[in-house]
Amino acid sequence: MPFLTWEEIRDEEVDTNQFLATGTKIDKHIGGFIKSGLIIITGKRKGGKTSFVANIVCNFMNNGYKGLLCSFEMKTSRTKSWIRIMALGDENLITKVLSCGREVYSPKNEFVRGQVDRWINKHLQVYDNSSFKLDKVSADIKSQLERDHEIKFVVLDNLMKLDNEILSEDEYKAQALLVKRLQVFAQKNNICIILVVHPIKSAAFMRLEDIKGSGTIADSADTVIIVHKVTDDFKIASEKYFGWKKEDQILKYDTLLEIAADREFGTEAFCGMYFCKKGKRFLNEPNEKVRYGWQTSKQQEMVIVDNTDLPF
Repeated sequence: MPFLTWEEIRDEEVDTNQFLATGTKIDKHIGGFIKSGLIIITGKRKGGKTSFVANIVCNFMNNGYKGLLCSFEMKTSRTKSWIRIMALGDENLITKVLSCGREVYSPKNEFVRGQVDRWINKHLQVYDNSSFKLDKVSADIKSQLERDHEIKFVVLDNLMKLDNEILSEDEYKAQALLVKRLQVFAQKNNICIILVVHPIKSAAFMRLEDIKGSGTIADSADTVIIVHKVTDDFKIASEKYFGWKKEDQILKYDTLLEIAADREFGTEAFCGMYFCKKGKRFLNEPNEKVRYGWQTSKQQEMVIVDNTDLPF
């Protein structure tokens, strides 16, 4: 039957179990990323989108969530190194200076490498990105979800790297159709899908309109997060858009996570984060030290806000 009676509709209460805690200040405003939801992460080029998502993946693993990571931006070996460094943290890394003067980081010894690798292996599977065909990627994800019902999240980075027959048409229409398909997929499989969207073009100050295109792509998402790297150019642009001055407290952070849209609570907010260059982590406070599960037998609480501040 196409219609349900009122009594046939399943009751649903909003509570913390419906959200995956991100371990960032985002949780204070919207509880985390909603299960069965589509989350869009966007921002300017080289603004920290991929690093932020990798950090969220580490935080999810620390909360006991299992997930799939499909990166079409980096080779799988590069993705492995990136996640490992973030999970290790700066105190477990050594620095090597290349001939060009740039610094690179690696595990300080084989013991910590083994510990963190075994921990990640229990929680995360990375897609072999030899295929960029949307239909194959979708089928592979569906197959994995059918084999492992404990998977709670899937990350796709980046939408427009996937080839599909509709991409030969209008780019904005193509994006909208793909996003709608992902949203249905998330609801049907009761998982959180995190989609990293690299805008086709962006202004000096990234806004929702830069990914909306024809006005539909961002509207399909349950939550949209814009990652802003606080640079001199950003400070100048923010004064134009918000009237912020360079000395304002909000501009003391390294990164601002903007909740640009949220379907559940209608929240719009900026969350200031610090960034540790060596460990590639986003920090709620300058001296925050998070001990992930590979370092301790007891899972650590990472959200620094009180539960009383959560939006439900």
